[in-house]
Amino acid sequence: METLSYNDILALNNAIGEIYTARDMESFYRSVFSALPKIVPHQLTTFNDVEIYPPRILNGVHSSDEHHRIFKKLFHVFNEHCAEHPFASHFESEDVIETTDIVTLGKFKGLAIYNEYYRHVDIDTQIVMPFEGSGERRTLLALSRKGTDFS
Repeated sequence: METLSYNDILALNNAIGEIYTARDMESFYRSVFSALPKIVPHQLTTFNDVEIYPPRILNGVHSSDEHHRIFKKLFHVFNEHCAEHPFASHFESEDVIETTDIVTLGKFKGLAIYNEYYRHVDIDTQIVMPFEGSGERRTLLALSRKGTDFS
C-alpha cells in the first residue's frame, strides 16, 4: 500500500474538518458531496438506502441535480435490474468494494442494469462503502466515475 503524501494527509484532514461541521443530515450530505471529490476524484457521490432481500434501492441522495432527475425517472428501471448489480450480493458486506472487484468492466457493460441505467448517467465504475443499517436495510455511500478505476 502506498504511503499518503503530506498533501494527501492535508486534504484528508481538511475533508474531515468540513464534514465534522455538519449539524443535520442536509448539511452532512452537502459537506460530504463537497469534501470527498477533493480527496478521491470522482464525478458523482450518492447515499443509497437499500433493502437487502430482495435487493433494491429504497431512496437515494445525489451530489448532482442532473443525476437525481435521471434517478427519479429511471428508479423503477434500476430496481427491475438491481438483483444483477455486481454489488447486490454484497449489500450485507462490511467491506469497501469496487465494481471491478466483482466483475470486469466489459462484463458490467454487458449487464442490463448498465445499459438501462448507468449508461444514461455516464458512469462505469463505482466504489461503495457500507454504513450501519437495521434489519434488512442498509445505507451505502457510492463514489462513481467514468473511465479510470479506483485504486
